[in-house]
Amino acid sequence: MQSYTKKQRSTSVKGHVGIKQYADIKPTIWIGKQGISDSLIDEIRGQIKMRHIIKIKWLQSVEIEPLEIAASCNAVLVQTRGRTMVIAEKGHQRR
Repeated sequence: MQSYTKKQRSTSVKGHVGIKQYADIKPTIWIGKQGISDSLIDEIRGQIKMRHIIKIKWLQSVEIEPLEIAASCNAVLVQTRGRTMVIAEKGHQRR
């Protein structure tokens, strides 16, 4: 049995280093049992324009595809870890 470090279990986009880099960002979007709706996508787009990078969490009972959400919001999926994802505005570099 092969053991994995926390860094190996998370998914992140090339160019964004460090698993703890986004730990200080608080989730601003919570996806509930009703799942993704058009109004939720609009809210995510608005927050990305305002904040440039956001964290989204979802319930365990909800099936979502983080890449599809990022694509529908015209954003980049930066990191997925458990039931949490970080998405950023295209071309945004965290300082």
